[in-house]
Amino acid sequence: MRIAVFIFLTLLFYSPCLAKNIPEPIKDSKPGRLSIADGILLKPVVVRMGLSRMPVLVNRFSGKVEYVWSNIYKCYVRPKYTMTNAQALYNQYHE
Repeated sequence: MRIAVFIFLTLLFYSPCLAKNIPEPIKDSKPGRLSIADGILLKPVVVRMGLSRMPVLVNRFSGKVEYVWSNIYKCYVRPKYTMTNAQALYNQYHE
């Protein structure tokens, strides 16, 4: 029992150190498939800017852009990593 507690505490202590090797956008991202809770809370919307398209996930209740699709990472990431003005673009075309 002591060994299991020791291993558990060691993993808790070293896990933040191991997470430093993971790039920040990937740690903070959602995969292409959404969980059931995210499927209920977030709705997929495509924001068009001229000829380009930007898939985003918007909170159904607040209208806030939560995630933006990143072609580099092939997953949804927070807007601060790919497009900082995603909320302004969404508001411009959907209000």
